[in-house]
Formats: sequence, structure tokens, C-alpha cells
Amino acid sequence: MKKRDIYEIAIKLLGIYVAFITLNQCKDFLALLFFIPAYKNVFDNDWTILFSGFVLIGTLLITYLLLFKTQKIVKLIAQPSDEEIVNVQFSKKQLYQICLVLSGILTIVFSISEFIHVARNFSLSLKDTGLQFNKIHWVFPIVKVIVGVLLVKFSVALSDYINDKIK
Repeated sequence: MKKRDIYEIAIKLLGIYVAFITLNQCKDFLALLFFIPAYKNVFDNDWTILFSGFVLIGTLLITYLLLFKTQKIVKLIAQPSDEEIVNVQFSKKQLYQICLVLSGILTIVFSISEFIHVARNFSLSLKDTGLQFNKIHWVFPIVKVIVGVLLVKFSVALSDYINDKIK
């Protein structure tokens, strides 16, 4: 296996993950389109829909690039020495550790964006709109960030535990 192949696999996996995120954003955007007209006087409809649309288009573009333009991305990041064949001999424990760290980092990154979205909604609800903001919305992104940090911090111990349980 070449290093370029490893890059390609990693980029495709990231693309699949971002595709799932994009599906979730499509759901949220459609809900926004149906929710906002009911509150014409409460929200600044145009900017909210426009901002959400740009975010959706951006993630769709990133998904497309990661899934269908993988070779071009690999050409940008690969070095000439990446053409040589590499013997990849990961132990199961190391592979579990890598997956746990990557999962933790991705969880943190996407939870921070969710936290920013919740903070934006909270600031909108602080205006004199008459809407109550449910504080439970703060809990989920904070818990996700904590879980992500724990996955990264304890990836070695968790990979040892998983490796011992599977044997």
C-alpha cells in the first residue's frame, strides 16, 4: 500500500462523515424554512435563511470535494516520496487508538460549531420576542465536547480495554 492510498482512504472516510453531517444540516435547513414564516415579525428572516443556506452550501461543497475530488486533494497534500510502497503494520490496539483520537477530535470540532449555533439562538431569544429558550439546548454540545476530550485524553486506556475485550 502506498502512502497516497492511505491519504485517499482517510479523505474518503472524512467525506462520508461530513456527508452525514450535511444530511443533518439539510434537515435543519428545511425545518428552518418551514418554521420561520410562522414568526415573520420575530426573526430577521432574510439573514437567518441566507446564513443557513450559505452554511449548507459550504458543507455540500466540502462533501463533494472530499468524496469526488479525492485524487486532486491527494495531489495537493502528497509528496513525491509518497509513491513508495509502505508496509503498514498497525496493531489492533494502535488502530483503535487512532480511531478514538480521530473520533474525539471530530466530536469536539462539530460540537463547538453546534455550541456556537446554540449561543446564536440564545442571543436571538434574549431580544424581546416572547419566546422562551430551553436551557437543555446548552447541555448537548457541552456533553459532546466533554466526551470528545475524554476520548482523546483516555484513548490509550480505552484502546487497551477494547483490545482486551475483543480477544
